[in-house]
Amino acid sequence: PPHFGSRFSTIEPNRYCFLKQVATISLRMKPSVLVLALGARLGLAAQLPSTHAEQPNGEHKNARWWARVHDRVYYAPSASMAELSQDVSNYYYALGAQSALTEGMKAHRVGGSDSAHIFHLPKGPSMLQMQSGGDRRTAFSSLVQLESGAQVGGDFPKYTDRKETLSSEAQQVEKGVLEGIQFQSTVKDYLTRLLQAGNADGVMTRSWTDPDHTKPVLAFLQEEFAQLGLASCLQPFKQDGRDLYNVVAFLPKSAGGISERVAVLGAHYDSRPFEGAAPGAEDNGSGVAVMLAAA
Repeated sequence: PPHFGSRFSTIEPNRYCFLKQVATISLRMKPSVLVLALGARLGLAAQLPSTHAEQPNGEHKNARWWARVHDRVYYAPSASMAELSQDVSNYYYALGAQSALTEGMKAHRVGGSDSAHIFHLPKGPSMLQMQSGGDRRTAFSSLVQLESGAQVGGDFPKYTDRKETLSSEAQQVEKGVLEGIQFQSTVKDYLTRLLQAGNADGVMTRSWTDPDHTKPVLAFLQEEFAQLGLASCLQPFKQDGRDLYNVVAFLPKSAGGISERVAVLGAHYDSRPFEGAAPGAEDNGSGVAVMLAAA
C-alpha cells in the first residue's frame, strides 16, 4: 500500500503478501513501527536492500558494499536502518535448502535465495548454530564471511574432462549412442510426456510423498520401456514408512557385444517440493528423458 512507501523495498515478496493481509490491523501506527513489530512477532530479521542483477536500480553502486546472490544484488543498508550493520564483515552466508532453515536462522537471515542465505551476525558466527550433518535437505555449509563484490551461488564451475575409464572400443559405442539421440525432438518429447504423466488432476508433480501422482508415472515409464521392446519390473522398497518403487528395465547384450560387464544408466523420476506443483523438468525430468532416449 502507498502508506508504506519504499520501506517495503527491503522486504521479500512473500513476507510483503502476509503484511498486506494484516496491515489493516493498525494503519494508525507509523509504517516502520508496524513492519518491525510484525517482524519480531514472526521471528523474521529486517531484510537487506536489493535489486535484480539483470535490471539493477543503480543504488548499489553508491553503497559501501554489495554482493550478488544468484539473480539479486544485495547492498549495504542505509544509516536509517539501525537494526542492520553497514559493515560487510558483520554478514555471513551459507548454502543449504530453505526448507531446512531453523527459527533461529530465520531470525538472522537478511537476504538470499532458495539455496544461498545471508545472515546478519554482528557478534560473529557463534551467534548461529548451524546444522552441518544430515542429507542435502537438512544440512548447511559452513558460514563464510561476506566480502564486497562476492558472487554467491553463481554459474556452475567450468567442466573439466573426467578421467576416462572406458576402453577405446567402449568409447566408440558410447559416442554412437549419443550421436543417435535427437535431443531437440526425442528428448523433448519424452520430457513433455513425463511431466504430463504426473499431471493427473491439474497439479503437475512427481513427489514420492504423493502416491496418486506417482502411480501414473510408474505406468508411463513401464509403458515406454515396453514400446522399446524392453522387459521391466518394479523394485519395491520403503522410505519413511511409504511403499516406493524403482522402475528397472534390462537390455541384453547384443550379439558380438564387447564386454560382459553391466552398464547401469539411471535417473530419478521423482520431483520436489513435496507439496504443490513440482514439474521437475531439471530435477530430474531431463535425466529420465535422456535415459529413455538412450535406451
